[in-house]
Amino acid sequence: EEVRSKNSGGLLSAFGSIVSLGKKLIKKKVPSEITVSNFEQFYADGAAVLTPFGNGRVEAFRANDGFYEVSLVDWKLANNSCSKIYVTKDSLTYQKAIGCHEGYAVLTSFGLTGILESVQQKTGVHIVTIPLAGMVCYLQPKDIIKPLKAVVGDDALTPYGNGQVVKYRISDNTYQISLCWGATLYAQAEAFDRDSNHEDRNGLNMSWVFRLFFSVDNNSNNKDIFNGSQRSRSNSVASLRTQNPRNILS
Repeated sequence: EEVRSKNSGGLLSAFGSIVSLGKKLIKKKVPSEITVSNFEQFYADGAAVLTPFGNGRVEAFRANDGFYEVSLVDWKLANNSCSKIYVTKDSLTYQKAIGCHEGYAVLTSFGLTGILESVQQKTGVHIVTIPLAGMVCYLQPKDIIKPLKAVVGDDALTPYGNGQVVKYRISDNTYQISLCWGATLYAQAEAFDRDSNHEDRNGLNMSWVFRLFFSVDNNSNNKDIFNGSQRSRSNSVASLRTQNPRNILS
């Protein structure tokens, strides 16, 4: 009987401890809201990106699960709208004009030749300086037509003497070069070399201009200066003379 009494006393003591613990848990405050950490957006809305299914454009970002809504610009449906996919950042890369490299000459869709200074990874915007016109252009990859040997205004080294590129003809990929002794040479890219020792001709220090406007972009946190939105700053041009960017496409 003494053993039974001890066992029953132990059971009652354990039961009392459980009840006491339960009361303490009930008294604890239950949070009214559960905070879930959001994902950080890397690619801006409107950014040109490359997906596993081809070229795309970022339409929206879901911070709660980190998925991007991307339109496949080359996949047209019956109603002329684009197919859409939902992917994470790991499935995307920024878009870059085919065959083009930073620091080299390119031809733009506006017929202007310039230097591809940089490609913004978060937006896909290609920053192109136009030395002869003193401009900085912010373009989408589709507006970079092709890489070039030299831009208009560059000094050239030819078998017939030094000269300057005065025109580029896209129809037959021919450069018109004005030679130092008065003659005009029409040559393909293989027939001359770009003289890199005479950059920033006529006093237009385009490297300085590029750094100026690139620093302005960084300070604005990639916000569109035209409407204050988070869409990429593309299809715009900034003038060396006014330092005032404006849109060049509707």
